[in-house]
Amino acid sequence: MTTTAPAPRAAKLFINRSFGLLWSAQALSSFGEYVMASTVTVWLATTLAATDSQLPIYIGAVVAAAALPRIVLAPFAGVLVDRWAARTVMLSADLVRAALYVPLLAATTVLPAAAFPLALIVMQLLVSTASQFFDPARSALIQAVVPTDLRAGAAGRSTFSSMGAGIIATMAGPALFSAVGPRPALVIDAASFVVSATLVALVRERRVHSSVARERYWRELSSGILIAWQSRRLRLLLVGMSAYGLSLGVNNATLSLFALKTAQLSTEQYGIVSAMFSVGGLVGSFAAPTVVRRLRAERALALALLSMAVTYVAYAAVRSFVPAAGLMLLAGLLFSVYIVAQGPILQAEVPSGAMGRVSSLTAPVLAISSLVATTVTSNVLSALDPLDAATTGFPAAIATAAAVMGLASVILVIGTRRAVGKLPGQR
Repeated sequence: MTTTAPAPRAAKLFINRSFGLLWSAQALSSFGEYVMASTVTVWLATTLAATDSQLPIYIGAVVAAAALPRIVLAPFAGVLVDRWAARTVMLSADLVRAALYVPLLAATTVLPAAAFPLALIVMQLLVSTASQFFDPARSALIQAVVPTDLRAGAAGRSTFSSMGAGIIATMAGPALFSAVGPRPALVIDAASFVVSATLVALVRERRVHSSVARERYWRELSSGILIAWQSRRLRLLLVGMSAYGLSLGVNNATLSLFALKTAQLSTEQYGIVSAMFSVGGLVGSFAAPTVVRRLRAERALALALLSMAVTYVAYAAVRSFVPAAGLMLLAGLLFSVYIVAQGPILQAEVPSGAMGRVSSLTAPVLAISSLVATTVTSNVLSALDPLDAATTGFPAAIATAAAVMGLASVILVIGTRRAVGKLPGQR
């Protein structure tokens, strides 16, 4: 899978040719997803439902549409990914996501404006469905092409890729909306998936070597659950993802509204504040692999969550552009450590040939906690008077979720003391 010959500088940066192609494809895929999310959010908040008391419900429905496939489909899709050629799965998922924009663009030219929110929610649901095949296939392929001792670095580079795309996309979405409207952003989304598919097609590895025997579908599904349950490190990872998912769910429903309604930021300022999270992740991706190696992945994961909780409590108290941007930058830095810590845990604990089904189990854990938090938050905030929601509801929701995440991360810190004391082969 890898070569022992000295690699040129570019190959060292991207580890090897296949990882470099996957890295670039991930950046474009993330770009498309970020542009879609930021465009839809601004479109709903400033035009389609700007004065509608049901705006939090619309925002929550878009988030739920992205989360539901992770809950319902991801575990089942993961088994299929382990059976199929990972490269072909990624290629197909990219092309399907690009093709979905054709009917959406057509719908925005013929549907009345009142029907746009429903069309956007359906679109988000379908794109997220295709992503449940793309993401585990990418994890399986990276496990095959990246040597074990370089996986923390690969996780850092992957974070750099997604965060770099996020910086551009979260700024481009609101900027494009303000300059020329939402439809050009949708065209860019479709194009990014097409180019991503082209890069995936150039990856040489077609199948992932499996150290796990092929069995019947339901037995393979249950074996993935058993792998996750028997590993203490994976259980700690799932606890951390649940804690983060809770805060993520609340933030999905409130951060944009907090910025636009509570802090009274302009659309352009909101785009910059959102992008600062990605800037922090981009910068942090360089240092995060070193932090994770020195602290060990489980401890780094727990401490990153605790620090993020403190940051979001502080963010809920700000009412101006500069401190909001600074705190989002810090949150992004901490998030990069949280993300990078996950990679080595998964890659070390999951046998080759089982990455699809096991990594697909982590997605529902995050999605369920996030979706529950989003649903509860959206319904509570929509029941408030719009002025009360803007002045107290949005900041209170952010601070409360952060406090709960902080409590969970303290429990996780205690749990890691036992895990890091075990030998590498112990579970």
